Amino acid sequence: MRSTLKIFILLFFILLAFTPITSTAKRPVPTYVTPINSRSIEYSAPHSQIGCIEARDTSTKQLIWRRQIYTIKYNLDLERDVQDIHIYTIKLSDSSMFITNEHKSEYKLDLETLNIKLLKGSLIEQRN
Repeated sequence: MRSTLKIFILLFFILLAFTPITSTAKRPVPTYVTPINSRSIEYSAPHSQIGCIEARDTSTKQLIWRRQIYTIKYNLDLERDVQDIHIYTIKLSDSSMFITNEHKSEYKLDLETLNIKLLKGSLIEQRN
């Protein structure tokens, strides 16, 4: 009886050691923001540059400019990726771009001067 129990416990730990460990994401994958093309320029909100808008030449893919729209105040006691706040939508209207992030903050970027106007929310974001 004891040897059967020992074998069972041993098999249990062997199976446990070879069981793949799956991890669940701590935050959903950020929404893909479709780039917008206008007058040979592609405007995008790359996930690698959180809170930024980039403008690239459509023929050469060369970066023309990058503009930080908002910053994130990180809590050093929490993991950084769960605190990221990504751009959610971008829309063009004449010489302006309207930007919304995951916190529903809204911004207007003047594409000629690169000045930013806060429409709703904050220029410094923070996860609660």
